[in-house]
Amino acid sequence: MHPERVAVVGAVGEVRYGELLRRALATAGALRARGIVEGDRVALALGAGEDFVAALHGCLLAGAGAGPPPPPP
Repeated sequence: MHPERVAVVGAVGEVRYGELLRRALATAGALRARGIVEGDRVALALGAGEDFVAALHGCLLAGAGAGPPPPPP
């Protein structure tokens, strides 16, 4: 990985890979602290941009996924 290379270019500016990883790990930790476990689904209510990219990667690092809800029992 190249932490100083640009990962995302958004309306506010650039986010480098190192910063993206830091933000994703922080999101993953916050999700786990709130009880999210592998296989849970998390909704992201963010517009397109660097915050969405960091949050999405954080969800994936926490083991959470996105997609349709499971069928009822």
